[in-house]
Amino acid sequence: MYWHDCNKEPPVPEVEYEVLVLDYDIYHGTSWLQTHGKYHQEGYWDLWLDGFGWSSDSGYIPFYWIELPPYPPLPYEGPKCDYLYGDGYCTAQKNMPRCFCQGDKNKCEK
Repeated sequence: MYWHDCNKEPPVPEVEYEVLVLDYDIYHGTSWLQTHGKYHQEGYWDLWLDGFGWSSDSGYIPFYWIELPPYPPLPYEGPKCDYLYGDGYCTAQKNMPRCFCQGDKNKCEK
């Protein structure tokens, strides 16, 4: 993982990145804060801070940025197959995406 310097290697505008900004706390001193940032062609950053939304005037200045790989596809969260046991076999709706049994009770999802 390689962190790019924001001044020497500015990123492509209008894409979301992970950025490091310096944060100061009176109890803990100076530390890195990692957050999301969007760089604009005009040379300023919008930062996502504290879950309140995007801000371009937060007072934080990103020092480093990194592009994250794309997220993997979300797993299917739809309905499971509706199945019934009867006469030693399983019956189900074949049009359901997770219906595996189709008459074989050994393939019924439990």
